Amino acid sequence: MAKLSLKELSKRNNFYVFAKRIAIGQGFYVINNDKLVVLHPNILENIIDIQDLNKYKINNSIVLPTIDGEVIKLSSLYKDSEFANRTQNSTARQDAEIFNLSLMMDTIKEQTEKDYVTIKIINNVYHVKSIKVLGDKSKADFCFMDLDNKRVGFVSHKYGTSPKDFQQWSGTSKRFQNLIADHPETISFISDLKNLFKDGCPRASTVARKIIDPELKKVAVFGNEFGLKFSKDNVEAVMQGELALEPSGEGFLLSGSHYTIPNGELPLYGYDPVFMAVHKKDRADHWIPNCRVTINPIGSRKIKQFI
Repeated sequence: MAKLSLKELSKRNNFYVFAKRIAIGQGFYVINNDKLVVLHPNILENIIDIQDLNKYKINNSIVLPTIDGEVIKLSSLYKDSEFANRTQNSTARQDAEIFNLSLMMDTIKEQTEKDYVTIKIINNVYHVKSIKVLGDKSKADFCFMDLDNKRVGFVSHKYGTSPKDFQQWSGTSKRFQNLIADHPETISFISDLKNLFKDGCPRASTVARKIIDPELKKVAVFGNEFGLKFSKDNVEAVMQGELALEPSGEGFLLSGSHYTIPNGELPLYGYDPVFMAVHKKDRADHWIPNCRVTINPIGSRKIKQFI
């Protein structure tokens, strides 16, 4: 499994990505472990360029402090897709928008001479000190920390300007989406897929089925805890496009430049959630060889067959 190192951070803009993730509180996964660690922001006070990381060298290892008061070796951190060789990845543009939102908040604090920003999300108003990235497979991509250091204002963010820019609304695995996996419509779709793809999902296959239950759609869009209080798995809104803070009353309204979907409101047109199965080499969702099964916007792909 690939790991971070001074050599890896010296490639392309990887050091900038590394520093940005520390600045916005985005975690790093530990190699061979599902544990997510967040590096202490004080690191940024001591590093200007990659060579400054040698200030944290102990023997032959770069050892960095975490916000939990512990330390971890740089080489223990997983080199994920944001540091990969690909020129584009789905999270980099989202992370950039969140980083820009953090800069907007800093500017507002300077202008108002307050240590917090009053942010409105749909109908709720929060006094927040900072933004926090959530990289733990939750529905929310980020939230805010309020004056009592509590998490508020959970948002799912999508880049782009169309449903084609979405990876998916939700997965269908029992492990992460149990409410979806156990739903009768999901079970029926999986059963029919197994009958259709007895030898595995063929290349260039995109098979879909419309979802009938509106509550199932809302769980896919807003999270597994939909219907309960707002949380990382019941987002207050889904926002697509550039994130903006526009003056509104005594505070600032947060929105996505292309599309903002309030909690409980079903997406329209090409964003309507549907079951979708596609050919994916080395995947075997629900024990179907070469098959990836998700809930996607209906307009995210060209569908070859409805079943």
